[in-house]
Amino acid sequence: MLATGVLAASLPNSRDTRRVTVTGAGSQLFAQLEQELRPAGVELDSALNGEPGPDTVTLLVHNGGTLPALPAAGGPQQAPLIFIDTAPSVDTAVQVMRSGAWDYIGWPAPFGRLAIALKAALRHHENNAATRQVRETLNRRAGFEALAGSSPSLLHALDVAARAASSHSPILIRGEAGTEKLTLARAIHNASGRERFLALEAPSSDELDSLASDRDLTLYIDEVADLDAPAQGALLRILEDPSVRVIVATGLNLAQAMDARQFRRDLYFRLAAVQIELPPLRDRLQDLPELVSRFLTASSERHAKSGITIGEPLLARLRRWHWPGNVDELEILVERLTVIASGNQLSVEDLPEQMNQDASAIETLRLELPADGISLEAVERELLMRSLERFNGNQTRAARYLGLTRKTLIYRMDKFNLRATPRRTVAVAAE
Repeated sequence: MLATGVLAASLPNSRDTRRVTVTGAGSQLFAQLEQELRPAGVELDSALNGEPGPDTVTLLVHNGGTLPALPAAGGPQQAPLIFIDTAPSVDTAVQVMRSGAWDYIGWPAPFGRLAIALKAALRHHENNAATRQVRETLNRRAGFEALAGSSPSLLHALDVAARAASSHSPILIRGEAGTEKLTLARAIHNASGRERFLALEAPSSDELDSLASDRDLTLYIDEVADLDAPAQGALLRILEDPSVRVIVATGLNLAQAMDARQFRRDLYFRLAAVQIELPPLRDRLQDLPELVSRFLTASSERHAKSGITIGEPLLARLRRWHWPGNVDELEILVERLTVIASGNQLSVEDLPEQMNQDASAIETLRLELPADGISLEAVERELLMRSLERFNGNQTRAARYLGLTRKTLIYRMDKFNLRATPRRTVAVAAE
């Protein structure tokens, strides 16, 4: 008989109780799970009643046969799922991990393996809940819904923007092309209470002089480093009058331009009072599902195509791309995929040729399986070590190569006690 129940799990040194769903486990395996987790400080209370919910970490037990339907990988709101397989295989492991599961465990597993995975999943989910709360607070306080995502680097940028919005101080937004600098500037303006927003590119000194003392104006200048000397002087004069709020953006290093005498020193220090750094998309891949969902919804409405979804294989492919055009590139790509979609799901086959070519080496990976069996743990460990060595210990690039987020890569490195250095990746003894 298989059982599904909602259990109470308590982390060591935590006064809170976390809800964990166990599904598909017979009474014997259920007892094994309890025996495995109790010494690690994770308490399971089988007397707790309730239905599994979307906000609970799930232990899904698979006893062979047809693979059950798994939830697609999502953003921070997707609770982790740990897949426990009593008939493990490489093919199943690949399918499960591509579906967005937090971990795949062949059962029986080495003692302590499940406890490590569950505690990491619980902490990850707890952190994501805290992140969502920060995001919701920002949205209520300043209305920054226009910028999707909950990665720490983005939330830090939005937090600085929200705190600076009501002031008169100039703001310098730094970021690569396509990182939504204009969108952030508009969000700051909307939160400031000013009436007019004007965006200019490479304005002349005459244009800037005409805006002096224009009350209730937010002036946004894109790529401020392109201003010529007269325009820089005019901008400095505007900054002396607090009636105009100035927000500038650049993808260049203004400090270097200043040192090279290409940018006025006094202007730089006036602009740099409040600096906001928008991260490139490649450094916030955990936001990718949320961004795709937002762009897909908007694009579907524009082209009257309802019910279009995106599957995990395509999301995994997108995570491997290096995104030189950042969020703007992703938005254009989703638009393209929506327009040419022939069914109700966006397809990997419809990606631009370059994106498919760059992934071909990964997609055609073949393993020679020994006749006497293989250890999935050893395969995963070897892939991690080879990927880290390939990119000289760079965790961000190794994670992108494997189609993982950097957080997931670090968790898996910790699982195998791997430490990456610029020269090599080694296994260290457990403390």
